[in-house]
Amino acid sequence: MYGQLHNPLYLLEKEKLLRIIDNFTRATDITIDINDEKGFPVVSHNYFYGFCNYIRSTAEGLRRCIASNAEAGFLTARTGEVAYFTCHAGMMLVAVPIMLEGEFIGSITCGQMHLQKPDRPAEEKMLAATTDLGLDRELLLRTYREVAVCSLEKCQAATSLISYMIDYILELIYHQRQQEKVASQKIKELTREVARARLATGRQTARLKKLQSHIRPQFIYNTLNSITGLIELEEKSKALQVVYSMAGLLRYNLDRYGDLVVLADELECVRNFLTIQKIRFCHRLDFNLSVPENLLTRVIPFMSVYPVVEQLLLSLEYTTSCLQLEIGGQEEKEGWRIYVQSNAFSGQNLERNLRHVQYRLQLFCGREYGLVCQLLPQGERVELVLPYQLKSGVGGGYKVLK
Repeated sequence: MYGQLHNPLYLLEKEKLLRIIDNFTRATDITIDINDEKGFPVVSHNYFYGFCNYIRSTAEGLRRCIASNAEAGFLTARTGEVAYFTCHAGMMLVAVPIMLEGEFIGSITCGQMHLQKPDRPAEEKMLAATTDLGLDRELLLRTYREVAVCSLEKCQAATSLISYMIDYILELIYHQRQQEKVASQKIKELTREVARARLATGRQTARLKKLQSHIRPQFIYNTLNSITGLIELEEKSKALQVVYSMAGLLRYNLDRYGDLVVLADELECVRNFLTIQKIRFCHRLDFNLSVPENLLTRVIPFMSVYPVVEQLLLSLEYTTSCLQLEIGGQEEKEGWRIYVQSNAFSGQNLERNLRHVQYRLQLFCGREYGLVCQLLPQGERVELVLPYQLKSGVGGGYKVLK
């Protein structure tokens, strides 16, 4: 048996399964349930009405309905064929098995119908079976009599249609598994790429040690733990996103040429960092990068914006507060500036912790430029004030990273 965590029916999008149920109900006026191998509905819906809806309005009635679905499913699983079954309340159930690679993974049950108009003995039997549910006797009888009578020929036509639906469901499962295989392979390949980067020797090892002066080792450790945790929770798309972002951070630091970079590449590094933190902290972090496009080709010293963003995000490590971060920029008469603004207080001495950024900015730009740190009524703002032309004869070249 699969169980809910492993049954492939639970991997499918609920919206698609609900659309299947909706289309079938509209086409046949027969309500169906898509059940797992234990008889539990894979998705809940509100297409039951009248008698069945009234029975299901009580917890015990709903439990018995699910148990009837399960019994019908077990019956069709044993035979591998369509099964006809009478539910606990005397309604007709038709069950069709869902078989995957020779194994029973669930069933589709048709309900809410009579094969023939119920007579008095059938009504009395229904009342006896439902008397302990505490429902109104007259309403039970009236809604029981109102249930549509479905001919055997119509039931057989409905089961043929269900067979096509099951083929479609199995096709969805196949494509879902193929996507998972591709995602898993990409995660393995990118994880190996990260491992190779960490274990590289010679020049790359030396540059990786230099990387640790820009990116905190604790961040790398937390990120690798996050990837492991996401994979264990089968959050493969999120794990893949973290691996991609981490690989981008490593490439930015290891493949850099010279001490200067274009702003677009620096902001891509920042975006990768924030993407990782967003997945890690979920709703506690929101960010917005709104730098004017005409500034993206400007040249700045390597790792100028990233350390500022990292410092303002440190509060997330020690508090449960929510953080909103905005990164923008603007042109001015004598130069241009990039700002990073948060709605919270980091609890850090920004000027002291960013002094190495200030030193490098003034080395390339002059002492009249650099960082401006401000405390706001609700948050903090750090501005990088920069000239249009950097000082000549300082630093190395740059290239746009691909």
